[in-house]
Amino acid sequence: MDRDLRLSARDYDGLPPVTPSGDRALSVGDELIDAWTERAALTDPGELLDAPDFGGGVRGALLRLGSPSQMASLASQIKRTYLSDSRFADATVKIRLDPDTPARVVIDRDLVLAEGTMLSLRG
Repeated sequence: MDRDLRLSARDYDGLPPVTPSGDRALSVGDELIDAWTERAALTDPGELLDAPDFGGGVRGALLRLGSPSQMASLASQIKRTYLSDSRFADATVKIRLDPDTPARVVIDRDLVLAEGTMLSLRG
């Protein structure tokens, strides 16, 4: 028997938990930028079929991280990903291993938005 499966994307408020663009629902302002930059950093290049060059590559690089040059290279890739979006005028990205949980990567982001606003995101 052929049937379509319909799954509701609604949460308890009746609002979708994720917007069609993939951002967290109801994220605005700094929270939206934090969500987008986190997703962009974690996306591996080639993961999105319609944007094969997009992505910071953190997920794929986790097992290779360790040396300062590897972390600097990854930070550079993340910065290029951020600056590929016209909403950002400049970005500084620093990657470090969490001293308490060495398997955890921390990404600090200092961003300049296109309209000139500066935003610092830690973690």
